[in-house]
Amino acid sequence: ITATVAAIERVAALPAYRAQALARAPAIAQQALGPLGACMGYDFHLEAGGPKLIEINTNAGGALLNAALARAQQTCCAAMDWAFTPNARLDSLEQTFFDMFLAEWRRQRGNPPLGSVVIVDDDPAAQYLAPEFEMFRQLFQRQGVAASIADPSELVWRDGRLWHRDAPVDLVYNRLTDFYLAEPAHQALQSAYAAGAVVLTPDPHAHAM
Repeated sequence: ITATVAAIERVAALPAYRAQALARAPAIAQQALGPLGACMGYDFHLEAGGPKLIEINTNAGGALLNAALARAQQTCCAAMDWAFTPNARLDSLEQTFFDMFLAEWRRQRGNPPLGSVVIVDDDPAAQYLAPEFEMFRQLFQRQGVAASIADPSELVWRDGRLWHRDAPVDLVYNRLTDFYLAEPAHQALQSAYAAGAVVLTPDPHAHAM
């Protein structure tokens, strides 16, 4: 698995590959603003012949849910302590996730503080991963970052900024599957991204690559 991921990432960095990828991508994906995709994942399925790569997913979900499940397994009852070795990584995993988003912010903006995040998906309350959206919202808030969950129709492009509920948005955690923001309902987000006025992760460029 590690060797496969390393090989893919070497190829994805090649100038010839990048030129081919951008040649088939729409105009909105051409600009590289910095972000790589905070929750990009390589989806391997374990089969009889070994692991097989099923998908490269630029906005994979489930990380926080699985972290919570792992902690629950460790603390279910004292009688099971023998089965679960202590794992310090679980204790720091939420910080690791936050740091991934902070790194996306810094790749595009540098060192100014990250003030606000909006988690965006179509009809987010109806989504299968809606509980995880709420977990991410709380994670950002615990880190001192204002956070909310929104349908893209709630966003407004005005005065060179993206707004949600009359508050400017610094970073959008993008859960949409309209990867190039082509749908009319996503126009405000598309305009803000095209102007470089918001940090979007994952963004159209990362998806094209």
